[in-house]
Amino acid sequence: MPLGGTPLCYPHSMGVFHFFDHIADVGMEAEAESAADLFLTAGLGLMEWIGSPPSTPDVHESAVEVAAEDMDSLLVSWLQELLYRFYHLHRYLIDASSFELDLGRYRVKAVVREKVWEESLSLRYREVKAVTYHKLKIERDDTCWRASVILDI
Repeated sequence: MPLGGTPLCYPHSMGVFHFFDHIADVGMEAEAESAADLFLTAGLGLMEWIGSPPSTPDVHESAVEVAAEDMDSLLVSWLQELLYRFYHLHRYLIDASSFELDLGRYRVKAVVREKVWEESLSLRYREVKAVTYHKLKIERDDTCWRASVILDI
């Protein structure tokens, strides 16, 4: 059951995500069976909001590690790292060949699979300025993990 909004769902092998309107920003909700899949699904949702995956055939793998003080901060740090990689390294997340989420120490260690983003080749692009803590929510029930996050656009 989604956290709210009228979902336009994007299924992924790890989970699903959808977007909802939020004043001048956009909200994203993600759902997955595990916390690790939730984080990866949220990252893929962030990329989908920005634009369609690049059509270039080259895929690069890179090690990424982020840490935080709590789970909410870890999700924001993970998504902010993906934004940094997109804007400064021109890398678009398409998947991860390994993804470790340590909820005891609040760390993500992943080998991400990315494509080079070339804006001139993109038909659709939307800016995301930041991932916010406003109305950030992560919850778990008997069947899955869910997160809701607001993106500053």
